[in-house]
Amino acid sequence: MTPVATHPEAVPGDDRALRWVTQAGLFEFIGEIAHAPDALQALVDDGTLVRVEVEPAAVLTSIGLGRTWRDEGARVRTAICTALETPLMWVARDPGELDDIVRMAVVDAIAGDSGKFIRSHGGEVELVSVHGGDVQVRLGGACEHCPAFAFTLSSRFEADVRARCPRVGKVKSIQGGACDTTPSGPKSWIGRVTARRG
Repeated sequence: MTPVATHPEAVPGDDRALRWVTQAGLFEFIGEIAHAPDALQALVDDGTLVRVEVEPAAVLTSIGLGRTWRDEGARVRTAICTALETPLMWVARDPGELDDIVRMAVVDAIAGDSGKFIRSHGGEVELVSVHGGDVQVRLGGACEHCPAFAFTLSSRFEADVRARCPRVGKVKSIQGGACDTTPSGPKSWIGRVTARRG
């Protein structure tokens, strides 16, 4: 088993939660878990953790009442690191539909390095739709007439989305049309992503 790197991040506004950031695309589902590998499941069973939720590039945990991260943090870190070595042994409470999983990966990529890169060059990227695992985005601003448009879409943005969700289908850019307004589950981890609602 290969060790998987992770580091904890505080969750703004929730001192009982920690986000354990790890590599994107480790899991093929997102959402709350029904069962985790042994050491992590033991922490859920004994009330140390009251929530364990998989995100595209992190695991969100909440500590139980009467417990503190100061006292339990090292034990939780060890359990998370060990459990991340066997991602196929994690069982989702509700694995979600493929489109929901892909949508969250796209929104995460827009908020992350790919979106920042596009915006840093005067471009814009926005989610238009997700259907059957296929993604349509709109690249605008400086991207519209840029000779590196195709490279940015495939080698940067699509690669980033695919790393977060290997099950994504085609990723295409379109002009015009309405944005995807379909709910995509919990958004607390998404950050400040703005999409024009059509």
